[in-house]
Parts: sequence; C-alpha cells; structure tokens
Amino acid sequence: MLYHLLYSLAGHHSFFNIFKYITFRAVLAASTAFLISIIFGPSIIRKLTHLKVGQKIRPPEESLQLHKLHRS
Repeated sequence: MLYHLLYSLAGHHSFFNIFKYITFRAVLAASTAFLISIIFGPSIIRKLTHLKVGQKIRPPEESLQLHKLHRS
C-alpha cells in the first residue's frame, strides 16, 4: 500500500521516482527488518528465556559417547 502511495507521488516530485526501482525497495526492506530485529530482539530473547523456551545442549562427554557408539 505504501508503494502505491509513493509511486503516485512520483508524478509530482522527482525524488519519489527512486521508489520505482526494485533494488532500492529491497534494500529498504532488508534495512527495516534488520532494525526491527536489533530493536526488539533482546527483549524477545529475555522473554523466551524467562519462559524457559529453548533447547537442551549436550555436554561434550555425552556427544563423545554417542560418537563412539555410532562409529562401531
């Protein structure tokens, strides 16, 4: 929707012609996604840690035992 608004403004101001290029819009989308992850990422990680959401990490000894069992 924002694309259509800015595209229609291109007829009035030449600056808005830049929104016609897919590469510029892709860079803008990637930058927006990156900024959202930087801003909201730490709080989401804290929330998930508080809820004890995660995966179990095996100690190195257990991994070595599994490797030895599967090797033979």
